[in-house]
Amino acid sequence: MQSRKRTVFDYCRKWGKRLALAGILFHGATQLNYWRNDITNSVNPSPVRSEFYEEYGIPIRGWKADIEENPEDIKDIAETVCREKQTRDFKLKCIRVEPGNYLKKDILEQVVTVVTNNDSVGWCYLDRLGLKRKAGEGTVSHEIKHQKTYEVIREHPEFLEKWDKLARDENGKSLYIGDFATYCEKIRIIGKLFRDDNIIDYEKLGFVSDYARSNIYEDIAETCERAEINPHDLESFLFGIKPNPHNDKIPRNEKIVAKIKLAEEYSMIPSGFMEFHELYTTYQDAYASLENGVETKKAETYLRNSTDFLNKHPNSVYECELRRKRGELLESRTLFEACSKSHELDSIHKMKIRSVQSTLSELEDMQKEETRLFRAQKADFRNYLGAAISEYERSLSSGFKDRFNYMTVLSDLKRCYEMLGDEKTAKLYDDAINEYGNRYNNSDVKLASKGINDYLEGRGISFDIHEQRKLESISGGKK
Repeated sequence: MQSRKRTVFDYCRKWGKRLALAGILFHGATQLNYWRNDITNSVNPSPVRSEFYEEYGIPIRGWKADIEENPEDIKDIAETVCREKQTRDFKLKCIRVEPGNYLKKDILEQVVTVVTNNDSVGWCYLDRLGLKRKAGEGTVSHEIKHQKTYEVIREHPEFLEKWDKLARDENGKSLYIGDFATYCEKIRIIGKLFRDDNIIDYEKLGFVSDYARSNIYEDIAETCERAEINPHDLESFLFGIKPNPHNDKIPRNEKIVAKIKLAEEYSMIPSGFMEFHELYTTYQDAYASLENGVETKKAETYLRNSTDFLNKHPNSVYECELRRKRGELLESRTLFEACSKSHELDSIHKMKIRSVQSTLSELEDMQKEETRLFRAQKADFRNYLGAAISEYERSLSSGFKDRFNYMTVLSDLKRCYEMLGDEKTAKLYDDAINEYGNRYNNSDVKLASKGINDYLEGRGISFDIHEQRKLESISGGKK
C-alpha cells in the first residue's frame, strides 16, 4: 500500500514538472513574441506612432491590429491626451493598447486575466498607462487623472489630505469601501464574497459614482474624469435643480462642489470649470432670446461674461467652444438686425403708397430715409457678420480643438461667406471640411492640437488675431 502511494506520488510529481515546464516554455514563447513586437516597432515605428510621439512626447505601444488597424481608438487617445496636457502637463513612459488575444499579452496581463474577473478597461502604474480596445475617452481621461494625482501629491502631499477630509462623515469616519475589499471583489471565485449588494445613495455621501467609493485615488479619478469628459452630468450636483412640475427643488451637492473646487485649485481639471458651466447654462437662453427677436440683453451679458472668462483663463480647453458660441450669437444678431431693418423699409414703402396726398418734398424725404436704412442695414449686416467670422476664426486658433466644435466652425464660416456673397472663400471652407474628413479617416493624431490650420494658411487664411476685428458687445461697440 505504501509503495503504491509512493508510485502515484512520483507519477504526479513527474507529470507536474512536465506540465510546469511546458507552461513556462509556452508563456516564455509568448513573452519573446511580445518583446519582439515592442522592439520592432521601437526601431521602425509606423507614421502613426512617430507622429503621436512627436506631438505628445509619449510612445504608444501595442500590436499592429490594436494601433495601425484600430484608428478610432488612437484618435480618441490623441484628443484626450491633448485636452489633458492643455490643462496640466504630465509625463508617461508609454501608453499601451492591450490586445484581446491572451497569447499576445505580457506575463502580468496574463496573470490578471487568469486570476481576476478582468472587467477593468484601463490601468496606470509606474508611469505607464494601459488601455483595452474600445476603452473610450472616459477611460483614457480616468487613467491620466491617476497619473496626474501621483505627480501632484509628489509636489503637494497636502492635496491628498484635503481630499480625504471631504470623504468623511460627521463623526470623522472614512466613507471609502477600502482597498482590500475593492481588490478582493475583482478576484475570481471569491470576489462575490466581498461584493456589497446593498443600494447606497452615493450621491448624498458626496461621490459621483458608486465606484468612486472604492478608495481616495478612484474618487479623485472618477470625479475629475466626469468633470473633464462629461461635465454636464455634474450640473445637478453643482447648481442643484429648480422646482418644476416633475421634481421638488434639489439643492446643490456641497461635498461634490468642494471636491471640484479642490481639483480645480490643483489643476486636476480645467481652470474656470465652475465659471464655464455657469456660462453654459446661460447660453441657451441668450440664443433663444435672439432667435425669437425678444431682446439682446441676455446675449450682451453672455458676450461680456465670456470675454471676461477668456481674458482670465487664456489657452483654456473651453476656448474653441466659447468662441463658436460667441460667433453664433453675433451671427444670429446679424439676421435679427437684418429682419428688423427689412420691417422698417417695408413700413416706409407702404407709407409711400398710402400717402397719395403727400407733397413732393415729403416723398423725397421718405426716399432718403429708405436709402439711409438700406445702407445702414447693409453696413450692420457686414459689421456683425464680420465680427462673427472673427470669433469663428479665433476658435480655429484655440490651443485645444475638439472635433465637434472645430468641424462646426468650419461649416459656420462656409455659411457666413455664402451670406456675404464671397463664393470663393465659401468654397475654400467647403474644401477644408473635406480635408478635415480625409485627415480624420487617415488617423491624423495632430487634429486636436493643430487642426487643419496649415491647410487654411496655405490657401491664404490668416490667423493673426491681432489684425482681427473685436467687438465689445453685441450692440456694435468696438474695442
